[in-house]
Amino acid sequence: MIGRGIFPGQQGGPHINKFAAIAVAFKIAQTENFKRLQERTVENAVALSGGLQKRDLRIAG
Repeated sequence: MIGRGIFPGQQGGPHINKFAAIAVAFKIAQTENFKRLQERTVENAVALSGGLQKRDLRIAG
């Protein structure tokens, strides 16, 4: 890669905002609301899959 050849070791690196975003996402993922949302998402995916299969569409699994 040209960038690494010109500026070796200067491309990218740990960024505090990235770690902060990950920490916030993990905190949200621990909430009961998030867990219920994920359960509803799975229920909806199962319902969609069933409806598509009733119309003779194959579902990759």
